[in-house]
Amino acid sequence: MSFSSLIQSRVELLCARLTENAGTGAVVHLNTVFTALTLDIISYYSFGDAMGLLDDREFKVAQQWKKMFEQVTQAGVIMRHFPLVPRVVNSLPYWLVMCLFPSIVSFKRLETVRPPIFIFIFLSI
Repeated sequence: MSFSSLIQSRVELLCARLTENAGTGAVVHLNTVFTALTLDIISYYSFGDAMGLLDDREFKVAQQWKKMFEQVTQAGVIMRHFPLVPRVVNSLPYWLVMCLFPSIVSFKRLETVRPPIFIFIFLSI
């Protein structure tokens, strides 16, 4: 599948999801919807496989990703000014991190999936 055809198919799926939700009266947060579209396209381009966030009709997984990005951005502000914090947090046991820093729990989970890529991206914010 070429890159342009992937983008076209993802945009068509996005339109289909919006059409499905149009008559239901359900609230659709467009920032979450566009997060799903963006991550599907970027993940395909970067890793050769789309994450499939637009396949979820309620965008729950995309909402979790969006929340995680917001939490990591907030934690990144602190980590940028206190460079020792990431080293200390990375050396702590997972259960302790969950108790002390609930805002980075999502990031710690993600870190176990793709450590080198996401650590570099989020620590360079």
